[in-house]
Amino acid sequence: TLLAPEGLIGEEDTLIDPIKLMWSSGCPLHLSDDGIQHLAALAKEDPGSLFLLDSYHACCSPLGLDEATSGFDAPARRLSEALAPSQSTLLVIHHTNKSVTGGNATNASRGSNALPAAASNTILMNWFRQPAEGQAATDTRVLVKSQGRGKGCSVLVQLEDDGWVPM
Repeated sequence: TLLAPEGLIGEEDTLIDPIKLMWSSGCPLHLSDDGIQHLAALAKEDPGSLFLLDSYHACCSPLGLDEATSGFDAPARRLSEALAPSQSTLLVIHHTNKSVTGGNATNASRGSNALPAAASNTILMNWFRQPAEGQAATDTRVLVKSQGRGKGCSVLVQLEDDGWVPM
């Protein structure tokens, strides 16, 4: 459903390049030592790959980590170190706390700030006009703000039926 509008799913739900592998909740991969070793082996076979974790909580929940503690970032740091020799990139989706309406990704991160502190760059995506509590968004414009080791930037985009459009 989410990949089709981006042209990343073929006939009979086959993955289209550049996506090579995907795990789901029905067949998960967790950031245990075995999971990290498996991903590192895949990165060695395909240097320069992009690894997208959606979401960090889902990949770490069986590990028994408390996201409010400073050790919540440990699996991400270990995975990042394991991917480094292959020059692969790790992109992690971590959801915000419920009260976020702006600011930056570090402050908006649910739990402790340990996970965003482990990242080179963070990106916060927020509805441009926040819907009222319990209401669905009718304005599909999204404000995207980045910060990190590079220069931060902001861009306003709109989610259309056929993908993202810069405003």
